Order: sequence, then C-alpha cells, then structure tokens
Amino acid sequence: MKKNLNTLPAEALLSLVQSRKSLILLLSISINATAVANDGALKLSETGSAFYELNNYQEAVRVYEQALNKDIAAYGKAHVTVLRDYKNLGDTWLALHNYNKAIEYFEKALSGSIKTYGASSPVVKLLRKNLVHAWQALGQYKSSITILEDILDEDLQTFGRNHPEVAEDWNALGYAWERLENYKRATEYYEMALDSNIKTYDRDHPEVAKRWSSIGFVWALTGNHIKAIEYYEKALKINEKSFGLSHPRVAKSWMQLGISWYELGHYSKAVSFFEKANKSNILNYGVEYADVAEAWRYIGLANYRMEDYPLAHEYLTKALKSDLENFGTEHLTTAKDWESLGLVLEAQEKLPESLDNYENAYRVYEVNLGNKNIRTINVGERIDFIKSKLR
Repeated sequence: MKKNLNTLPAEALLSLVQSRKSLILLLSISINATAVANDGALKLSETGSAFYELNNYQEAVRVYEQALNKDIAAYGKAHVTVLRDYKNLGDTWLALHNYNKAIEYFEKALSGSIKTYGASSPVVKLLRKNLVHAWQALGQYKSSITILEDILDEDLQTFGRNHPEVAEDWNALGYAWERLENYKRATEYYEMALDSNIKTYDRDHPEVAKRWSSIGFVWALTGNHIKAIEYYEKALKINEKSFGLSHPRVAKSWMQLGISWYELGHYSKAVSFFEKANKSNILNYGVEYADVAEAWRYIGLANYRMEDYPLAHEYLTKALKSDLENFGTEHLTTAKDWESLGLVLEAQEKLPESLDNYENAYRVYEVNLGNKNIRTINVGERIDFIKSKLR
C-alpha cells in the first residue's frame, strides 16, 4: 500500500516542519558566511522557496533543479550552496509524496554535510530526521531505525539519558518498532522515554502523558484493553489538568478510551467517550475533521452491537459521507465505513444494499491489503453468503 505523510503521527509532522525551518536557517548561515558569487542561482533558490511555501511543489522542483545545476557548475558538488539545493529538493519531493526521490536528495545532502560540518553537527542531525520521515512514509521502518539509532547514540553522548532529546529518540524508536509489530521492543523504548521524561519534568507533565498514551496504545494493539485503559486514564488525567476539557489532546484520550471500552463490549460507555471526543473535535476543527468521522463510525458500530440498527445506520452514513470527502473512494478508512454499513443493512435484511456496500469495501481491501488479508477474506465471505441468499 502506498503511504503518505498523513499516516504519520502529529508529533512527527510537526517535527518535520520544524526541522525544515531549522535546517534552512543553519544552511543559510553557512552560505552567508561564504562569498556567494552565483547570484542567479541564489535568486532561483529563493524563487523555489516561494513556490514551496505556496504549495506549488512542481514549480518548486523545476526552479530548485535550475539552481542546483548552476551551483554545481559554479562551485562543484561539495559546496554548501549545493547541499542547500539537495536539501530543498528533498523537502519538495517529500511534499510531493515521491519518497524515493526525497531520500535520494537527502542522502546527497547528508553525505556532503557530514564532510563539511562533521557527523555531530545539527545540520546532519536534522537531515537524518528528514530521512527518517521519508523512510517511514515508505513503510521502511527498519531503514528508519538504523538512522534513529545513530541519532540516539550521539544524543546520549551529548546529553545523557535524562534529556528531552534522548526521550524523543526513544519515543521515535518505539514508534518504528510498533509499526513493525514488535510490541515488546516498542514498549521497552516507550518506557525508557517515559522514565526519562519523568526525571526531566515530573509525573504530571504533558510529555509524560504522551508516553502513557503510547504505552497504552501498544497494549491495545496486543488486545489487552484493560491494561490499555489503565495507561489511557493516566494520560487523560494529566491532559485534563494541563489543557482543560476542550483541548485536542483530551479528545484523543477520550477516543482511545472509547475504542478500548468498545473492544471490551461496554458499548454504552464507549459511546459516551466518543460523544465527548466529538464535542471537543467539532469545536476545535469542525465536522469535517477525520477523527469526528471515526467516532461516528464507532458510535454506529456500538449501536449495531446494541441492535439499534436505524441509529447505527444514521451514524455510519454520516461517517461515510465525511470520509468520502476527506479520503475518496480508494481509502481503507472509507472501506471500513462500507463494511460497517454492510453489516447494519444485512441485519435489517436489506440484502441488495448490503451487498453493494460489501463489494465496495472488498474492492478497496483487495487492492490495499491483498486477497489473503483477514479483512478481505471476511468481507468476501459476507458477499458469498448474501449472494447465496439472493439466488
């Protein structure tokens, strides 16, 4: 399945934006310290940056490539201006979701930056973080782990174990191992990040809440929702105290608790958490926000489990409409809505409509997950069953 930056957590995306701005500043300082004779290339680079900020990435690539060619001709491939051009092209290909191209240019920038600034330079560190984002966007978490381990080793030498930078490194490694479904290692790294943050801050700090939440999520992934709830409640308590009831982090904790209570079969309790999360998310982001549709889907499924099929249908229809607008017809999230609607319509004996929804879900699952995935198989079985009843 082709992945994009939307699959990354909010903290990773924020880090990516901050890394880009920091790297521009660091490289600019180096360039300004040099006599920049190639004024035409500098203007091209500035024009490319303007196109980038306007989200016109294709034009940014075209102009950045012109700047790169001029700078190579003027200075050779090892000059700081060329490193800036490589970095700019890497950023732009990343924004265009061409992650292989992004990696190509980031690696060129990284190789030259190590020679120019040294392996422990902030420029090198930020380029490595950009490479991590590109590899993870491709789903190549093992490649990202190799880079993250290098960053961690350097940060441990520089800062010691009880420093926010080191905690972030451990958290990033935990996330990578979580995505690789090695939940034991993921938990180990999350717990090291937690221990570091508690010593750096205190037990009621928002960063500590993030770690509780991450550990809880791993427990949920392993099916131990009782344990997950224990950690989610710790995160919720801190977030409520730190931010108030209308903050997005509180809404996230409510969503996580709702999902775990749903998985445990406590459907009414789950619905209460989803409704609180939606009240907050609609206030902060509007009804178009993707988490609102996710909550609607869960509320619909909870009502399906409680055999209130009309109410289930109402919420699932709202979720489908929102997800179609946000993700389109080929996204797994939309397929989940179709599958859920298929279940409700089947329970209502509306078999032709149920079949249509199942077939839509199956098509997306097969393309994205393959025909041997359990979701694809389950929906395929529902399709065969309904077709047999309609004969």
